[in-house]
Amino acid sequence: MKLEDDMAVHTQKRARWGPGIQKRARWGPGILRLAGWLPLAAAALAVWPLAVVTAAGLAVARLRGWPASRLGRQAGWTLPMTAVWIAAESARGWRALALNPVRDGSSGWPHLTWLTVIRTFLLVAPVTIPAGLAFAALLWAWRTSPGVSR
Repeated sequence: MKLEDDMAVHTQKRARWGPGIQKRARWGPGILRLAGWLPLAAAALAVWPLAVVTAAGLAVARLRGWPASRLGRQAGWTLPMTAVWIAAESARGWRALALNPVRDGSSGWPHLTWLTVIRTFLLVAPVTIPAGLAFAALLWAWRTSPGVSR
């Protein structure tokens, strides 16, 4: 009964407003929602290696049903790679340690090809993999926590 009543109301609305007005009315909230996501998309593009690792971590945790603590432990297991990278960079001096992630991250932007994208990701991987997995663990803990209302 309820389905038939809903269909009757929908038919009455369509007859009164016409199909074109209903479609235009739906654009408003969609555009506002898109405008709200644009700054997040711009930030993700700016730090794309971190966004890629975070998205991959979230996808794996969701598909395998991992708790957030397991994703956090995986981030912890990648820290030796970061420690070796820090030791190697600090042997060249503190300026190399401070500026190399920035230089490596910006080196792939002038000529975007698959090889420069892969090269850039591999250059910043020792920093972005642990950070991305840790960020994914935080997001996954927030997403799966029972007390948060959405």
